[in-house]
Amino acid sequence: MVAFTRLLRRPLAVTTVGSLLIGSLSGCYQITPITTGLPAPSAAGLRVHLSAAGTERVAATLGPFIVAVDATRETGAADSVVLRVTRAFHQAGTDENRSGDIVRLAPTDVERVEARRLSKGRTALVIALVAGLLGAIPAVASSSGGGGLTPGGTTPP
Repeated sequence: MVAFTRLLRRPLAVTTVGSLLIGSLSGCYQITPITTGLPAPSAAGLRVHLSAAGTERVAATLGPFIVAVDATRETGAADSVVLRVTRAFHQAGTDENRSGDIVRLAPTDVERVEARRLSKGRTALVIALVAGLLGAIPAVASSSGGGGLTPGGTTPP
């Protein structure tokens, strides 16, 4: 822990650690269509757009007017698929996080399926921008001479 604390005292180390942390937490994702049907069970990062029948079917579990869900596929057969829902999208354009509600859908309930995948290029760009911004902070602070009030509470001459 002491070594880590010493490391964080160095501006370059703070910039690197900060940008990697922020970049990894704010990864950029892209949504790509899946044209071959639903992926195998345990496939995470799915966005399933519902047909009118699907909206009606999930109303009892997720509420009315749900038009799409982010989910993980749990199981499925030829006549149905079971999803663990992590986010629900309303017809009005709002969305809400869900705590893993389970829904069973028939093939006619699904309008289209998309995969949510990490975009390495976009995430690298975010990390580079954050690193640049964090790297500029020490340079700006040192060029401004620290400025501010003196310990006595007055502005220096």
